[in-house]
Amino acid sequence: MVDFALRSAAHPAGGYCLAVPADGRSWPTSATSADLRQWWVQIEAVYTLHLLAADQRVEPDGRSRYAEARDRQWEFFRNNFCDEENGGI
Repeated sequence: MVDFALRSAAHPAGGYCLAVPADGRSWPTSATSADLRQWWVQIEAVYTLHLLAADQRVEPDGRSRYAEARDRQWEFFRNNFCDEENGGI
């Protein structure tokens, strides 16, 4: 399921969309409601990717891939949802 999300739900501009149809995402023709990248969707992605990156049952290459995806996702979240000036989200 996470691999599907990494292939289909990762938005070209960063982050993940709110919903993905079963046959994947075609960004140029996607609906605006599915493209919303609300803050809670982004935190769920960071959390799941972190769990998989730290799980010793996942093969080393997979853990590395999930860690890289987690770090990219966390950077997207910080850059788009954290207010450094006022300390909020």
